[in-house]
Amino acid sequence: MIDGLLAPGLRHTTAARHDLRDTAPVNVSRTAPELRNTAIRPELAARVRAREWPL
Repeated sequence: MIDGLLAPGLRHTTAARHDLRDTAPVNVSRTAPELRNTAIRPELAARVRAREWPL
């Protein structure tokens, strides 16, 4: 999001990346560790964007 959607509103994207990298995860599930650090396939992301575009 820093390099995409939010980029126009950020003056210092490098600082934003460092802040996010150095911040501990919040509200991390203890019961579903397999959901952490997963990447969404580009095809799936495109389908979600197409379906949810009004939001």
